[in-house]
Amino acid sequence: MAFSAARSHGNLVSILRSTVSNLCLLQKVEKTAIVCGCSYIQTRKFRPYSVIPKKYLKRKNRDKKDRDDVYFLTDQVDPTYSVDDAVNMIKAYDLFGNEKLDLLLNMNLGEGKNKVAVLKGLVHLPTPVTESQKVLVFAEGEDAVKAKRAGATFVGGKELISKVEEGELEFDHCISTLDFLPNIKHLPKILRNKMPNTRRGTATNDIEEALKIFSHGETYMADNTGKMRQTIALSNFSKEEIEGNLKEIMKAVDSHKKAASLTTEKFYKHVSLALPAGPKIDLKISEVTPV
Repeated sequence: MAFSAARSHGNLVSILRSTVSNLCLLQKVEKTAIVCGCSYIQTRKFRPYSVIPKKYLKRKNRDKKDRDDVYFLTDQVDPTYSVDDAVNMIKAYDLFGNEKLDLLLNMNLGEGKNKVAVLKGLVHLPTPVTESQKVLVFAEGEDAVKAKRAGATFVGGKELISKVEEGELEFDHCISTLDFLPNIKHLPKILRNKMPNTRRGTATNDIEEALKIFSHGETYMADNTGKMRQTIALSNFSKEEIEGNLKEIMKAVDSHKKAASLTTEKFYKHVSLALPAGPKIDLKISEVTPV
């Protein structure tokens, strides 16, 4: 009797086990359980801290000693220097000698009708940076004698026209007296941007002054965004020569400010000097702009 009771009890346990196993396969198991075959293994359930232990809390007043604050250099306002200090810094950074010293300008060209369409021109620097350029002068009589005396590369009248048409002469600029202009009115297609023009100062009766500018003149030009990079000196120039060239180029650029109808503070954003192997040195705008 006891044997039959134990046997029936064992059958009941096996039936219950198979039933539970089937339920584990058919029903969804909680995320805190791992299913291995047909068995169900209960795991420990981890929950986030309701109260963070003190050892993980950030300590207040980590150190009471004074510390240096560290900031990104890009977030700081660059210092500005006087022309005298900037030239001294340029001399200190001049490692190789006879390097080009560039003037960097960032300008506001205005908006709408008052916007400066093209900021471009030619300036005569007191101390030339580049070699003298070749200049052809159309002139006759006394003006031709003055042009030769002033150092023009080619001087002549109608005899030069055929040579220009055939492309025998190489020159950088072309100047003409006002009375000779009718003789070369058919040359714009050949001379193009070198065609003498009163607005550019290449058609004038003051040949000597024009040759002084165009023989040692430096062409400057800003892009559409108002940025300009212009070589104004060499690093081995004296302090007086660098300051003289800087003053002259700023005077020429400042002449375009009237077209934009802007004040000096609004026209110039940044004025800097830079060497190829040195940092950019920002200048005080009030010291480099004409009064």
